[in-house]
Amino acid sequence: MRRALLFSIGLAGVACSLFPDTAPNVEEDGGTAASGGTSSGGTGGSITGGAGGATGGSAGTGGAPGGGGSGAVGGCGGQQTLVLEANRDTYIVNSPPSSVHGSEVILEVMTVKQSAGHRPLVAFEVGKSTLPTGAKLTKATLKLRVILNDGAQQDLGAYRPQRAWTEVDCNWVKYDATNSWTVNGGDVAGLSAQAALSAAVKVGDTVSWDVTSDVTGMISGALGNEGWLLKPLVPDALNGEKLHFASREATDPVTRPKLELTYVVCP
Repeated sequence: MRRALLFSIGLAGVACSLFPDTAPNVEEDGGTAASGGTSSGGTGGSITGGAGGATGGSAGTGGAPGGGGSGAVGGCGGQQTLVLEANRDTYIVNSPPSSVHGSEVILEVMTVKQSAGHRPLVAFEVGKSTLPTGAKLTKATLKLRVILNDGAQQDLGAYRPQRAWTEVDCNWVKYDATNSWTVNGGDVAGLSAQAALSAAVKVGDTVSWDVTSDVTGMISGALGNEGWLLKPLVPDALNGEKLHFASREATDPVTRPKLELTYVVCP
């Protein structure tokens, strides 16, 4: 009876919530002795090692050594990765403002003055059913592949559009076939993420934005999902120099926009 009681207590802290406010801790050393129930009597040898540690805990007084973990996080399973491809993308330009570019193989960035330029939009199929039941997102990364850099060195910000834009009709003035942006060039929320650019960024490089907070909200339903609009953090910094990313229409699927989701599945 005493052995069963100790084992029950040792497992009481294993469960984790689906979307905790802070990231769970990762135990690298397999935990310490006397961190759980016993396997062969004694007072505290760990039967499971640490919560997700790579090695087992050492034996407590009279207990057996703990077993190794499997890279689990906070009592959940090991990290897994899901890579999504964009389900719509385009870029909008101030001149001519009614032109549409949703079918092109590029996403073009260019700034010519404070209120004018070329701005990509990209979105992915993300919602409550994107991850398996019991999964907790640990990181989300937006990744775009560079196919041309004509001297662009300005850091790029990712912003959440506030309108349900369409790939085939979205332009500088309208976000669909009939409705206008409140502000020409796209209505967006505050800065979500930023990525550094320099002259060293070359064709074939991948530019990434950490959009974990946004995607967490999209999966939970707290945020709408209209993807991201990209534009330089400082207007007029590109001075007309072009930066091209591959769009979802690119011939090589490897170069297309990606949203990489890392997650763990909790008990």
